[in-house]
Order: sequence, then C-alpha cells, then structure tokens
Amino acid sequence: MASQTDIQNLADLVFLSQNTGVATTEMVAAYEAVGLGSDAYQEANDLLKAAGYNPGYQAEFYGSNQAVDEGAKLLSARWQEAPTEEELAEAGLENMTVINSNQANSEWLTNALAANNVDTSQTSAITGGVADYSYLDDRLKDSDFWGSKINEFGSYDGATLDMMEWEELKKKKETYS
Repeated sequence: MASQTDIQNLADLVFLSQNTGVATTEMVAAYEAVGLGSDAYQEANDLLKAAGYNPGYQAEFYGSNQAVDEGAKLLSARWQEAPTEEELAEAGLENMTVINSNQANSEWLTNALAANNVDTSQTSAITGGVADYSYLDDRLKDSDFWGSKINEFGSYDGATLDMMEWEELKKKKETYS
C-alpha cells in the first residue's frame, strides 16, 4: 500500500511534468514508490484520481489536496490566476488562447522562486527555461485551428497567452474598462 507521502510526491511530480517537465529518474522512482512499474502513466493517473487529484488539469489538479514541492505550490497558485474566456473577452482578446507552455512555465517559475528567495533545489521542476515560439509559426500556419489565429494575430506568440503574459491581460482589461 502506498503511503500518503509517496502519493503526494507522485502528485507533485505529475503536476510538474504537466507544467515544466521533471527528471525521468524522479518520475520512475515515484511510480515505484507507490508500487507501480516504471512506465505506469495511466495507472499513476488512476491512483491520483482515486486520491482526489485531477491529472491533466492545471488549476484544478490538486482538488482538496495541497502541493508539497515548492515549485508545485507556486505553479498551482499561478494557475488560479489564469484568465478566463470572459476576462479575455472583456479585454478585447476573445480569439486569443491561454496555453500551457513548459518553456514559459519554467521561465516563470525560475523567476518566482528567485523572487521568493527559494532555491531551485527546493523543486523537482525543470527550471531555467526560456519561452520562444518563433519556430511554431511555420510549423502551425497550415493547421485548421492555429492557421487562422496566426493570420489574425500575426504569429503564434501573438495569438496566445502563457503564464508569463497574464499581467499584460490585466493591463489590457483595465484599458478596456
């Protein structure tokens, strides 16, 4: 039977893997600590769901549980601030898309840890990332969904809001208010 501590550790690693990525060795160790095989992705998600977590979701991931990892705490709190469709519309950005970018999340987390005087060793998150979407314009311009957004906003970066840009939305919203 998996301990509560092992389940919490697994949950933090799954959440962080959805946001910044984590070291494979840490994820495998967490699977094994709860009695699963080294590639037990679905079984791990099922275990977390049974424990009240919501794998695959960002803002709702922890349900009534709490993050233990310092980076996971900061990222979970940040996802509570994600703009809603209504907020995008109020800011005149109804066709923009809020994205979950590992690169941007890693960059944001690195800055947030520093701002809170927390060393990066206090998280299993991959830190030090830099958001760069320039390569996506050519790759996505012919897709049904992204092609029209790239045409409307001029680029993939212009059509999306990652967590590094949420304050910009608040400023635009205040301008339209």
